[in-house]
Amino acid sequence: MTNRTILKIDEMSGNYGTVTEGLINNKQLYKNSVIVMACSCLEKDWGIDELIDELTVSQINGELVNFALDLYFNYLGLDLNKLTENNTDNEKK
Repeated sequence: MTNRTILKIDEMSGNYGTVTEGLINNKQLYKNSVIVMACSCLEKDWGIDELIDELTVSQINGELVNFALDLYFNYLGLDLNKLTENNTDNEKK
């Protein structure tokens, strides 16, 4: 995900903020995940329907949402694995 992705998401969905809010608050989670994934690709301009048709059932049901969230959090500079490890370490103390 890059700065250009934000503009692509805004153009595709009408509002970047609504898409990211949906990811965080589980609103239209799969649709917003596909939008983030489609707009984040640097090698090809994907349409939503085109990308959905290319994904497998296991990708949609098991990997899509986490992948989109990872893209978004990585863009923000957040490492969720590190945050989880820190929380676990703090709980042990």
